[in-house]
Amino acid sequence: MTTIRRLHAGILLAAAIIIGSYILTSCRPNAIMHTYQSIPDQAWSRTDTFRFELPHVPDETKEWQVSVGVRCTNHLAYQDLWLVVEQRTAIVRRDTLHIILTDLDGQWLNLSPILPTTEQAVCTVNLATPGSELLVYHIMQPFTVSGISEVGIKVEPRSAFHTVTSRIDTQQNKQQEGETEETAATITEERQGDAYDGSQP
Repeated sequence: MTTIRRLHAGILLAAAIIIGSYILTSCRPNAIMHTYQSIPDQAWSRTDTFRFELPHVPDETKEWQVSVGVRCTNHLAYQDLWLVVEQRTAIVRRDTLHIILTDLDGQWLNLSPILPTTEQAVCTVNLATPGSELLVYHIMQPFTVSGISEVGIKVEPRSAFHTVTSRIDTQQNKQQEGETEETAATITEERQGDAYDGSQP
C-alpha cells in the first residue's frame, strides 16, 4: 500500500510539473528574453539599479515590446510601485512606470499562485544596435522598499503584445503622477549607485 501511495504521489507531482511548464511556456511563446534578477534580502534600495543586457537582433525595421515585472512577497506594504526604466539602445530614453499591485481593498491584481508576478509594458525598442541594455530602479519615497524578491524584463514581438489596463484613474492619482515625475527627475540627477547586475555583493 505504501508503494502504491508513493507511486501515485510521484505521478501527481510529475503531472503538476508538466502542466506548470506548459502554462509558463504557453504564456510567452514569442518572447526572445524573459529573465529575472534577485533582490538581496528582498530589500530594494533606491541606489540599486538592475541592468539587463538586451539580445542583438540585426533588423532595423523590427520593434520589440519590453515589459518590466516584479515578484512580490506578502510583506510588501504598498499598493503600487513607481519605477524608472532607462533604455540604452541606439537612443537613450527614460520612462516612468507606474505598476499597480493591489486594488483599494488590498487584493492582489494579476498575481498567479504558480508564478506570483506582475508584469507591465513600458516601451518598444529596436535591437539592431549591439550592446543595448535596460536599467531599472525605483523612485519610491522610502529609500528602501521591502517585500520585492525579484525584478525582471520580458522582450517579445510588438504584435504579440496585448495590453490590459488595470490602473485606478482618479484625480489624486493624476496629481501623484505629476509629483512622481518631478521626484524621478530629482532622484535620477542625485543617484550615486552603480548598476546592479543581480550578483551578490
